[in-house]
Amino acid sequence: MIFNVFLIFTSVFNDCTKEYVTIPHEVENMREKIQRFFYGRYGLDRLNQFILVLALIIEVINLFFRSFVLNGIFYVLILIYMFRILSKNIVARSIENDKYLRYKKLVIRRGKTFQSNIKDREHKVVLCPKCAQMVRLPRKRGKLEVTCPNCHAKFEKRT
Repeated sequence: MIFNVFLIFTSVFNDCTKEYVTIPHEVENMREKIQRFFYGRYGLDRLNQFILVLALIIEVINLFFRSFVLNGIFYVLILIYMFRILSKNIVARSIENDKYLRYKKLVIRRGKTFQSNIKDREHKVVLCPKCAQMVRLPRKRGKLEVTCPNCHAKFEKRT
């Protein structure tokens, strides 16, 4: 059996005759079983990638500190990762991923406004509370009523 699996991972050509290697029936049967198992499963998305990277970062930190708590957090994150990959509830996993992407976009947007406010001392960049559009306002003008250029929502900001 191990030799048959080895044949799959080697090249598809036989070196001496340059003919195609025939895949044994047992290996082909196992491949079909694995494909049937994963059919209809959710798979990978951006949230799963984030969870995996976070788990790996925690594990690297755990190599230096040897903490039981960090090890537990690592295993919980891996279990969440596996649960999301193998889940058949595609709608719920998609909703979770959409919420993560919206939150990530908001965090990135807030970071950009903070960076813009540090660089430009004559203007203040604020976010629209309704659509998170970045709006640039002049500094030291007191309280201003701002109309968002994107969604036309009106809000007050102090500059």
